[in-house]
Amino acid sequence: SSMENNSTPKSNSTNTKNNISTDVIKQLQADRLRIAEHASLPSWYHPALAFVAVMYVVAPALSGGHEQNSGFLFALVATIVLVSIAQKKTGIKLGGGGIKGRLVSVAMLITVLIGFIVTLGLVSFELNWWAVIPALAVFMIIFALSRAYEKIVKAQITRER
Repeated sequence: SSMENNSTPKSNSTNTKNNISTDVIKQLQADRLRIAEHASLPSWYHPALAFVAVMYVVAPALSGGHEQNSGFLFALVATIVLVSIAQKKTGIKLGGGGIKGRLVSVAMLITVLIGFIVTLGLVSFELNWWAVIPALAVFMIIFALSRAYEKIVKAQITRER
């Protein structure tokens, strides 16, 4: 039977391509999950970031000009170090997480600014020790927002496109 057709029917070819496509998509999703797992920050990162935010907030309540400047300088250096650690650990640059990540970043900045302004008000009435209250509030909010930011970035990495 020389008239036999050795070509593959179209439906088998299409099924093979679909299977390959499905396998590639599954591999990509597995890679995304591995990357998201790698993007995890150390457990101490969120409280450290919250503590640095507190340093900005309490700096005006410190005794004199030298202590205030030292508080700001420490907070600035610590911020740079923490951002560098996060970028090296996760491979994700600041600003990752899309629009949700940016909104969380802006919320963190606004939180610190509000805490700072409240502390300035307390200091103007010579109520320096009361700065503990906005400091605690800022710590809790920044801690929660930092964790939320990490979750947003991980969700963006694992999201199927």
